[in-house]
Amino acid sequence: MARLVTLDITNTCIRIATSPGFHYAKIGREFDLNLDPQQLDSAFRKSFKAHNLSHPCFGAQQGLTSRDWWRMVTTELFVQVGVDSNELNEKLATRVFDDFAGPANWEVFPDVEPSLKKIKQAGIVLGVISNFDERLESIITALGIRQYFDFIIASVYTKCAKPNPRIFEMALQECSGIEANASVHVGDDYELDYLAAKNFGMKSLLLVREGTSKENIPRDTPTVSSLTEVCSHLRL
Repeated sequence: MARLVTLDITNTCIRIATSPGFHYAKIGREFDLNLDPQQLDSAFRKSFKAHNLSHPCFGAQQGLTSRDWWRMVTTELFVQVGVDSNELNEKLATRVFDDFAGPANWEVFPDVEPSLKKIKQAGIVLGVISNFDERLESIITALGIRQYFDFIIASVYTKCAKPNPRIFEMALQECSGIEANASVHVGDDYELDYLAAKNFGMKSLLLVREGTSKENIPRDTPTVSSLTEVCSHLRL
């Protein structure tokens, strides 16, 4: 039996209750802006990707705060959709960052808490390995699942992100005596979660929730559709 299970967080344990674009459009209406949620979603993906490449780990490697990092992402995406007021963009960025710091815009998948309980009751160490900023702790605390995790490894603090093997090594350091081959990592991203953990030496399962495409996933990849299936895989 595995002695350690580590989980990704976003789209594995929790998800945004609505799309980023929908929420940004909602905030925009508070400032008398009529913005298209789909355009905002597209702008978000472009801006997030660009800043993730230029300033990885939410800017921690360059000495930025994650609030600074998200201000750059959010300001740029609003500029992309035609909001060119610096003052207004500052207000929008602040509002977005604060809104996503609490539980209101997040939801826990229904299979998560029962599965976490079952894993903990089996005496298995539970941890989080996530490319996330410092809001992670407060978010999952407010959502009621922090209590199940023995440790949280977030890229903003480690200054390295999945798929860097260093972040998995840090997880093992949190539970001295447990080897990689006695550990299982579960996440929804083929490269960042499944392949990265496997290459590090951990057992690895790819979470492919219902409605998610398997088109680009190699056929021999071990997949589960829920954390309930993870429990079955662990023979719990």
